[in-house]
Amino acid sequence: MLLARQQALRSSLPKFAAGHIRRTFTSPAKHENAGEIESFIVHSTDMKNTGPAPTSFTVPVHTLSSEESVQSVDLPPNVFGVPVRPDILHRVVVWKLACLRRGTGSAKTRGEMVGSKAKLGNQKGGGRARIGNNRTPVRRGGGTAFGPKPRDFSYNLPKKVRLLGMKCALAAKFAQNKLVILDNFNIPTVKTNQLHKTLKSKGWDNVLFVDGAETSPYFYLASKNIPDVTLLPQGRANVYDILRRKYLVLNLESLDHLIKRVNGELPTVSKRAARAKNQRRKKAEYKSKKSVAEAIPEATTEAASE
Repeated sequence: MLLARQQALRSSLPKFAAGHIRRTFTSPAKHENAGEIESFIVHSTDMKNTGPAPTSFTVPVHTLSSEESVQSVDLPPNVFGVPVRPDILHRVVVWKLACLRRGTGSAKTRGEMVGSKAKLGNQKGGGRARIGNNRTPVRRGGGTAFGPKPRDFSYNLPKKVRLLGMKCALAAKFAQNKLVILDNFNIPTVKTNQLHKTLKSKGWDNVLFVDGAETSPYFYLASKNIPDVTLLPQGRANVYDILRRKYLVLNLESLDHLIKRVNGELPTVSKRAARAKNQRRKKAEYKSKKSVAEAIPEATTEAASE
């Protein structure tokens, strides 16, 4: 399957891109699971069943509580109409999974094992093979030769490749009619059962919700215990999470953010500033969700007393 997919891609792309696909897909030393990742991308984007390119880029905006359309938006063709490139998606997914690796695996070498360093027997005259101390890797309970050590698996991927990968992921969902636009994610209660019934009635059994700059507290509490349902703020939306879910649901704020992001219209920040901003965001979300969780029992008590 991998070889057939590679040949089909090479015949439809320029020579420089075909050479890159050959290096990316057939490098077992760097990507031992390249076949699994390629199968995941083909299954996620449904490349075999993708029809002709869409001609209309006007989509309706629905509400979470009903199927009625409240308005319509025009999607930019330069984002949602680009050709889906599996080779670009492969590069971005491999890069994302490599950055997610913690790299904490560690094995003790012979120098780190506990035990004596004394030689167990004479070099000659014993009638047996030469032998050193009991910490050598060839003995039971000894150290590990060439074992794993903590390391950083992340690497840099060109910005243009990352942005093109996001465009291809959005275009794939739009071409499959798996992209839904909602006005907002506000719900009146934090009951998981009610939200689960709403999602089941819409057929969203495997869905990714991308909220605005901050996730809705009620929606977060109601959806976090539903399997195969993921909620992300707009800043954490990525190609891997978009492809691993069947449906992609955006609101108007996150849609505008993603369009500006893939077009390079957002200001760039340093890694240190982004890390500090992410820490402040997590603290603010924790405080807001904690206050909401504390307010829920009080509201329930007041309703019961009335």
